[in-house]
Amino acid sequence: MAIEAPAFAFVFVCHGGELEIKSLLLAASLRAALGDAPELVAAVPQPASAWREPSPAALEMLRRLRVDLRAVENPIGAEYPIGNKLACLSVATQARTVVVLDSDILCLRGFDGDPAAATGFAAKPADKRTFPGGAEAWASLYAAAGATLPETRVATTLTGEAGPPYFNSGVVFTTQPARLGAAWIECARTLNPILETRGQRHWLDQVALPIAVRRCGLDYACLGDEFNFPAHLKPL
Repeated sequence: MAIEAPAFAFVFVCHGGELEIKSLLLAASLRAALGDAPELVAAVPQPASAWREPSPAALEMLRRLRVDLRAVENPIGAEYPIGNKLACLSVATQARTVVVLDSDILCLRGFDGDPAAATGFAAKPADKRTFPGGAEAWASLYAAAGATLPETRVATTLTGEAGPPYFNSGVVFTTQPARLGAAWIECARTLNPILETRGQRHWLDQVALPIAVRRCGLDYACLGDEFNFPAHLKPL
């Protein structure tokens, strides 16, 4: 009898230190809220000389939570730790939809359906415009990455500022992980020196994400706060 592939694989970065603790809380919350069905994957950055390996106690807890460990490499460089997340979509899974999560996320309850089923990509728009929202700030970045600036505008969820699509990359659903992951990395590598010159490199992952979605020809579904609640900006 063929075993049905899981509907979702949740992938998050885990290495030694504070991130290890957050990752364990995330994994435990996913199992508590969603049960045994989802595939859970901890992406462990390599080499160990640049990123601390998870502790033996953490590895044992991940095993008990049925979390697979996969080695990844930061495609940008050790000087940009957020870049570890860019490698998560390249992790092979058996699931129909891959969900990349920031390691400090906590899953409080389950959800129905697949937010990315109709479009191939789903994420929550950014809470506020941490990156300039005018077309003049984005057009050159799209052009550098070989894409055209979309005409659609998306409003930030907290401040209501309209601008080109700009998502919070802490919770990302996609049915095209390999294709989108490769485009995300390629766009980030292209934009890295440009944003570094502008002093905007911190937002590289979020700036590259909608451009990668555009490069892949994917539509997008905008998630609400129930999928990515900004607890740092308003009370739960």
